[in-house]
Amino acid sequence: MQTGNKVVPTETQTYSPNPPTVTTQVVIPVSAGVSVRTVAAIIYDPKALIRLNPLVRECTQLPADKAIDNISATGKQWRYHIVDNIPIFGGLMWTTTEYHATFTALPANINNDATRMVVETKASLGISTVSNWTVRETDHCGPEQSIVVTEVCVSSIPLLLRYFVVGIIKSAHIELFQRLVKQLDNSSN
Repeated sequence: MQTGNKVVPTETQTYSPNPPTVTTQVVIPVSAGVSVRTVAAIIYDPKALIRLNPLVRECTQLPADKAIDNISATGKQWRYHIVDNIPIFGGLMWTTTEYHATFTALPANINNDATRMVVETKASLGISTVSNWTVRETDHCGPEQSIVVTEVCVSSIPLLLRYFVVGIIKSAHIELFQRLVKQLDNSSN
């Protein structure tokens, strides 16, 4: 849906418990003046994607590792050290956590021409995630052609921390998508 030149997306989020999986999706009408190329440029830019996360306090690109930071059959990879501010006790207090993230830009899928980025994170306490991002154009999401941005985040979290960590992932990723839409809206004006 479009209001003037404003991007008005449709957002959805679902959760599956085994393994803990959060799927967040936004559908953006093409008539809003946004192209797949514009959205893909943000998703393919690890630093831009990191900046959209409301929890990130700082990020540093790790030095190139010939085994990792190269263009290979799987795609271009980048590694980052990230520090997040995490709200605890309902946001009354904050703590920080540090983790490493590997971003892999994959070539478009032959079947649906989706732009893809895979983000793997490894944090302390045995917490890790693998997020598969896709950006694709479709005409199956309503009366007009649309851009569909989807993130499927599969996590490995110790049972005692699962409720807390999944809650943080869900709220942060909804806000991340809202920030993405705001950035797209600003770029289309």
